Amino acid sequence: MIAYFIQVAAFQLVFLMIYDAFLKKETFFNWNRIYLLSTAILSVVIPFIRLEVFKNTIPQQYIVNLPEVIIGNVPNQNIIQLETVIIESKPFWTWENILYAGIILATLLFVFKIAKVILILIKNPKSKFGNLLIISLLNSNAAFSFFHYIFLGERLNEKEKDAILKHEMVHAKEKHTFDLLFFEILRILFWFNPMVYMYQNRIMTLHEFIADQEAVKHQDKSQYYQNLLSQVFQTQNISFINPFFHQSLIKKRIVMLQKSKSKKVNLLKYIMLIPLVFGMLIYTSSFAQNDDKVPQKEEQNLEELTPPPPPPPEESEETKKEKEERLLKLKERYKDELEVPFAVIDNVPVFPGCENLASRDEKMDCTSKSITEHLAKNFNTDMAVKLGLQGRQRITVLFRIDTDGNITSVQSRAPHPALEAEAIRVINTLPKMVPGEHNGKKVIVPYSLPIVFMVAGTDETSNTNNTNIKPNITEGEELLMLSETVIVGYGEINEVPFAVIEQVPVFPGCEDLASNDEKRRCMSEKIQEFVNRNFNTTIASKNGLVGRQRITTMFKINTEGNIVDIKSRASHPALEAETIRVIKLLPKMQPGKQRGEPVIVPYSLPIVFVVQGDRPELEKK
Repeated sequence: MIAYFIQVAAFQLVFLMIYDAFLKKETFFNWNRIYLLSTAILSVVIPFIRLEVFKNTIPQQYIVNLPEVIIGNVPNQNIIQLETVIIESKPFWTWENILYAGIILATLLFVFKIAKVILILIKNPKSKFGNLLIISLLNSNAAFSFFHYIFLGERLNEKEKDAILKHEMVHAKEKHTFDLLFFEILRILFWFNPMVYMYQNRIMTLHEFIADQEAVKHQDKSQYYQNLLSQVFQTQNISFINPFFHQSLIKKRIVMLQKSKSKKVNLLKYIMLIPLVFGMLIYTSSFAQNDDKVPQKEEQNLEELTPPPPPPPEESEETKKEKEERLLKLKERYKDELEVPFAVIDNVPVFPGCENLASRDEKMDCTSKSITEHLAKNFNTDMAVKLGLQGRQRITVLFRIDTDGNITSVQSRAPHPALEAEAIRVINTLPKMVPGEHNGKKVIVPYSLPIVFMVAGTDETSNTNNTNIKPNITEGEELLMLSETVIVGYGEINEVPFAVIEQVPVFPGCEDLASNDEKRRCMSEKIQEFVNRNFNTTIASKNGLVGRQRITTMFKINTEGNIVDIKSRASHPALEAETIRVIKLLPKMQPGKQRGEPVIVPYSLPIVFVVQGDRPELEKK
């Protein structure tokens, strides 16, 4: 939102600079009126325009993002991992609230001004003059107009009234009040933007030039000047009326009346608006590209982040059979069990309101979203201030849905006991569900629910006073750390995920760093630089690739520090082959260690290769 406001103000500043430098002194008043109104609208609208023809204006390049967490084996299949819930408490005086408060005050001021005009209408005598309504201002020599109302002070003599009436009739005929009300609305919405006030000032001045130009056609100029200079200025200070006697404008009006008409060739100046708007569209479209160039979604589904690579053609049937056999074994294993994991259950538990969905996946997705909404709505965010919490508070909750559809066995883990208690309280308020069924009988189904409680006004990436939960890890990893059986299991094999490894693999040049996190960040940067330097970008033109090409590669660092088991998945075989080639070139590293012994550590590396042009279907690949 802040970026939008900055763009609007910047565009308006550029438009006004062009107007003041090249157009303001011209006598093309109606053209200037169109310019001011159209550019004011364009400055508000252009930031929303995203033209695809301008969107990919950057040269062929690729963007590499090494994930914060290295994904190894899939976590315990006996526990379902729901979508992450993010709860955020916000202080009252946010920029957003200040913006709304300013809009409310500006609206009240506008209503007050309207009421002031209405009060003048009610208190003073009125008379009709054609389609106009003349309001005689008692004990005043002021003069102004508002829509088809013309206000004239009773102290003005008949000659003055006649000249002023002709002037104000132009305002009414040209509907200048609509222009001023338009900028009044902009002043309400953009009350903090000085450019809006400058726009309104210039349009008001222009209105007077237009009215003067018409009025002097029916009156001697010298007499008109005398009327302007001889008045006591009692004009109402209301920003959306057209005042005849405006002290700060009189000199400008007289100068403009004496000015010769501009040459028609000067109309070519308005053509400058075309390349100006064109350049702004290029900027906003390319700016949008920078915004979505690298996905910023922190909490990603494990399967989305690291999709399994397609099996080789000669092994596809064998792999399929192996999966089917493994699933059958699991189903047989849990045939007579009372507690069944989601991986093999026939009918999943269902949240009230999700019963009528057709597929198993739809019911699961609906249940997950419903639980998320319930928790976000009922979690007590006020406790952050009371407990002095800061940064990101990570909570993991385990619970079961029993054979009656009730929530049971709720457990919680968090950096503060109050957070654990609150998480348990909210989970216990979940409604009764439709229980899961397996082999025709109702069964118990275990769930895991990761929560991130973001406390406003502090560093979002920090965890304070948290010695039990490792910071900067995804909920998939928290699940591994929470389940002791899984951790012990990894101790028995020679492949260990980053979540639980004691000493991470080290990229050459990162050996002197102290912590695992520092070494991991160093490795991420080194791999990014390496891939950027070695990736062959010419394959895009050779294979006719355009748009954003997404590549996912997985590899392992073995016990000797070598890169092995490289797999890649992309929209084109050439991208997969090139990614594998580059990853093979990575230097030998110091292997990771667990309990003092070298172990294998799996890694996932998503790549976004941006090339010119656009092919939306690749985004869905």
